[in-house]
Amino acid sequence: MIEGSTMCPVDWTIQAARQAVTYDLHLLLPLLSDPDPDPEAELERVPRPGDCVIAVNNKDIRARERDPADLSRSHALLPAVRASGTPCPVSASGIDTPSAAAGLLAAGYRGLLTGTALLRSEDPGVWSAAGPGLLAERRVPSRVACSQT
Repeated sequence: MIEGSTMCPVDWTIQAARQAVTYDLHLLLPLLSDPDPDPEAELERVPRPGDCVIAVNNKDIRARERDPADLSRSHALLPAVRASGTPCPVSASGIDTPSAAAGLLAAGYRGLLTGTALLRSEDPGVWSAAGPGLLAERRVPSRVACSQT
């Protein structure tokens, strides 16, 4: 059985989730440890991008999320991310206003990773009012869904 919103097996254990996350870790670590990353070169190294969710981080991971976000990164890299073939381009971090979120979705991102601003918002309803479906349930295409392999 598959759980509807995550498309993951209902009976997954914590161990199964850990195994799923670490299965391709050897592919992820080189991308995170690049001392002078070239985002477009990184995209070319993604194995099977058509089966991946590819996220653009608006902060510098090496600075441990302490630097200010630069949403222009997401806007600048969207054409390359879409050209990679991913069915689910995502903009991550520093999305601090509903209008910024709506703008990224309007530009073509299929998902956003935002937490702090939304969780600290005194009125989360403002986020849903910023654009149609901003907080609506969105499904990740089935070919990118979780699997037990």
